[in-house]
Amino acid sequence: MNNQNENENRTIQFGNSLNPNANLNNNNTNPTNMNGQYNSMANGNQNFTMNSQQVIKQENINTQAPINQSVSQQNSYNYSQENLNNNNNNVVSSNDNKKQKSNVKIIIIIVVIVLVIYALFRLATFLISFKTVNSVLDNTRTSAFVSSAKSYIEYAKSLVQIDEVNGNAKYAPSCVINNSTSKITLNEISSNKGNILGASPFGGTYDFDSSYVKVTSKVNNNSCDYEYSIYLTDGTYSIGTSSNPILYSDLSSNSVKK
Repeated sequence: MNNQNENENRTIQFGNSLNPNANLNNNNTNPTNMNGQYNSMANGNQNFTMNSQQVIKQENINTQAPINQSVSQQNSYNYSQENLNNNNNNVVSSNDNKKQKSNVKIIIIIVVIVLVIYALFRLATFLISFKTVNSVLDNTRTSAFVSSAKSYIEYAKSLVQIDEVNGNAKYAPSCVINNSTSKITLNEISSNKGNILGASPFGGTYDFDSSYVKVTSKVNNNSCDYEYSIYLTDGTYSIGTSSNPILYSDLSSNSVKK
C-alpha cells in the first residue's frame, strides 16, 4: 500500500514534469509574480526616487540655508557697516559742530579782546588828548593871565609918568627916600585909563578892589627910577599875594597859582 502511494506520487511528479502546461502554468504564475516583483521594484524605485528627491530637496535646503545665512550675514554686516558709517558720520558731524562752536567762541573772545583793547586805546588817547588839551588850555590861560598882569603894570607906569610931568605925587612914590612905595588899585587904573578889560581867562573876573600894582622908588646917585610889582587875582587864580606881589621882571606862566 505504501509502495503504491509512492508510485502514484512519482507518477504525478513525473507527469507534471512532462506536462508542458504545467510549466506554462508555472510560467503564467511567474508573470504575476514578476509583475508583483516589478510593482514592488517600481514601488521601490518610486520610493527611491522620492527618497532621492527628498534628499535632493534636503540638500537644496541645506545648501540654500548657508547661502541664505551667508546672505543674511552679509546683509547684517552691510547694515552694521552702514550703521557704523552713519555713527562715524554722526561722530564726525558732532565733532565738526563742536569745532565750529569752539571756533565761534574763540572768534567772539578775540573780537571782544580787540574791542576792549581798542576801547582802552581810545580812552587812553582821549585822556592823553584831554590832558594835552587841558595843558594847552592851561598854558594859554596862564599866558593870558600873565599878559593881563603886564598890561595893568603898563597902565600904572603911565599914571606915574603923568605925575612926574605934572609934579604930582599921587601915584609916583617919593624919590628923596630910597624904596619909597605907592599902591595903585585896578579900580584907579580903570577910572583913569577908561574901561579896561576885567575878564579873567579862567572864566571869572578880576577883583579890581583887591588887585593892585605896587610902585617902589630906586634912588641912585641923584637919579630916581621905579620898580613895579603886581598882585592880581580873580578869586581863584592869582599872581603873587596881597602882601607879596611879583616883580614885573619875574612874571611867567609859573607865577600863576591856584
